Amino acid sequence: MNISLGLKGVAKTLDLEVAMEAEQIKATLQAALDKPEELLSLTDKHGQQILINPRVIAYCQISESQPQRVGFGIG
Repeated sequence: MNISLGLKGVAKTLDLEVAMEAEQIKATLQAALDKPEELLSLTDKHGQQILINPRVIAYCQISESQPQRVGFGIG
């Protein structure tokens, strides 16, 4: 799944691709928002761990991962 996090005071979104289902992402995010003194920990598809202060999260957009297209298409 792809996640786009909007952060307060930052113009760009933080875009991640994670190996989680949408419901798991929602539950993880909700748990982080319920305990803002703890960091939100996410691991992307490359195994990199991202730690985010939940107090700065403005919004979260969740979408399906799209396959990478290579080359030119006709039509």
